[in-house]
Amino acid sequence: MPNPRYISGRNAEYRLKKELEVQGWTVFRMAGSHSFADLIAVNLNHHKPQMRIRLIQVKSTKSGKPHTEINKFIPVFSTGGENYSQEIWVWSKGQWFHKAYD
Repeated sequence: MPNPRYISGRNAEYRLKKELEVQGWTVFRMAGSHSFADLIAVNLNHHKPQMRIRLIQVKSTKSGKPHTEINKFIPVFSTGGENYSQEIWVWSKGQWFHKAYD
């Protein structure tokens, strides 16, 4: 039987993936991820001839302290770039909390 924490995290990943897809993003889930991103979202900006990429780490917590998870997040790259961001999204008590490093 799968670990309940894994299931909770996986469900949060699928929830965010679906929300981003509704907003027009193409989203790739890194299944069983031990990499720098759980989700990679890509969107072509039609106002500029460039692609926007979002590297997203997803967490789920029942502690009611999502900012603790956000503050633990350390971006993989020292800064965001012109065409990408590194983000942490935390699902807690029915809502999202997030921070982006552009």
